[in-house]
Amino acid sequence: MGIRQLYLLLVVAALNLVKGEAQSFLNDTIGVRMDSTAIIGECIDFPCWIQSVSADSTGTLFLVQGRDLNKKETSVKNTGDIWMISLPDKKVLWQRPINYFMQEAKLTNKGVSFVSKDKYFLLDLRTGAEIWKGKKMVPYSLNTQGNCLLAYKGSTMNGVSRQLQGYDMNTGDMLWKREISHRYGWNESLMLDDSTRLIVSDGLHTVNLSDGTGNSFLMKTGVDDYRATAALGALGVLSGVLTGMAVVPYGNNVVVDLVSDVLLDDSLLYVANREQLLCLDRQLNMKWGYPIPESSASRSVLFFYGDYLYMVNYGYGYRDNIRNHSDSYAKSHLKAKIGKPFIACFDRKSGKNISFHFLSEKKEMVEDLWVDRDNERAVLLFEDRMVVAPFGSDSMMEYRWDTETDGKIIGMVKRPFYLEDKNSSGFKKCNETLGTPTYFIYTDKGQVFDVDQSLNRLQTFSFEEIGFYRSLQDDFSMVDYKKDVYLLNPEGNRKATLRVSSDLFTIGDKIYAFSPDRKRLVEISGIEE
Repeated sequence: MGIRQLYLLLVVAALNLVKGEAQSFLNDTIGVRMDSTAIIGECIDFPCWIQSVSADSTGTLFLVQGRDLNKKETSVKNTGDIWMISLPDKKVLWQRPINYFMQEAKLTNKGVSFVSKDKYFLLDLRTGAEIWKGKKMVPYSLNTQGNCLLAYKGSTMNGVSRQLQGYDMNTGDMLWKREISHRYGWNESLMLDDSTRLIVSDGLHTVNLSDGTGNSFLMKTGVDDYRATAALGALGVLSGVLTGMAVVPYGNNVVVDLVSDVLLDDSLLYVANREQLLCLDRQLNMKWGYPIPESSASRSVLFFYGDYLYMVNYGYGYRDNIRNHSDSYAKSHLKAKIGKPFIACFDRKSGKNISFHFLSEKKEMVEDLWVDRDNERAVLLFEDRMVVAPFGSDSMMEYRWDTETDGKIIGMVKRPFYLEDKNSSGFKKCNETLGTPTYFIYTDKGQVFDVDQSLNRLQTFSFEEIGFYRSLQDDFSMVDYKKDVYLLNPEGNRKATLRVSSDLFTIGDKIYAFSPDRKRLVEISGIEE
């Protein structure tokens, strides 16, 4: 081969890399066992930072979404590529560029939903060809079982229209249209049965997926807030609301999500909004309602305990419906104090109020809530105290917290985790049974406090010492501890050190992870041998 031909080959290879082509599958060392033997995994490399991976229902196709890195590889850009990978064939089927600022992709069993500004495309799973040719709509919810896509009619001069449309996923034909307001965005969307979807958006709406018919119960789920600053910038871009396919239809002058979750119970459903707690039947006829003191309600949660229905009001709302922000960012930029925090108890059948306790006379936010069913109590955390509400009792207990010394309370660690055993080379599980009478509270100083039900400190350690884990087969675990990922046997002893990130996911009986720099996708097998 001549110098010119070799030079041309190198140029072509470099151009392919610039275009973002994924490399071939290869076998490489992904970890080392304690006896120094290597763990070999099947890998595929990407010339970018892998943002996410999703698999189809058969577990044979992967949609990989990558973002370009800056020259120093210290931050990601809005640009990147998506790849469709066939695992049985061990090859990349197709790829497509994407700009995450104005585009979004989602894997479905009908194809890849691809949104570009206010246009929707459905891409063939195996070829990437456009099945749907750029329909002007804003997709909100996809029901693959019923082959129905719910979307709003394309943007108008004043934003997204109020006309909700149902589309047949197989043909792309519009089946029906119906006006459903979304002034304060969608708060929730769930299936009541095989053919009926319940939408919480400026009220409650039942939607028959075949013809769009149904009932509506209007209620206020947000407020106008013209004191809001421009901190959010231009948030009229894709946001991933509900299913990863949505657009924020409002600006930064509102506070949204001033509604509870919807609690289902046989033929009834329960929901709270700014004005009242409601019990409705499946046709949205009101069975009973309880008026909430004016300007008190905000975002809230409902839960049952025996014959009781409890409502906890958090004392805040959001300035957008994006829910993939960090807690710290959400608190400093997105959460807006509104209403007053309270806990109330009702008879779930009649709606009779059993108790109603305001937890603060000022605007204040509940930082976290734990429904401790084993100890029959609700535990509410504020920045400077813990409030305990025993179920079935009108009494309340409050325990103060030293914020100057220990920091402001952020929340409670609810997931089981490992701590390193100082007396051995292994780890010990903590918080495995969530009903134990101790709670793990963490603060803005990076400390975790194991406390009893009266907030007495039992032990203290840093948040960095926590090792969150993923359970594997035969009671083995993969634990992320400090900067390493370990394979632990059922006794909590190290069996191997893995060269992967802690961001793991499973498809069937196979485990997948990323390299520490998230430029490699790794299939892990045989690590327990």
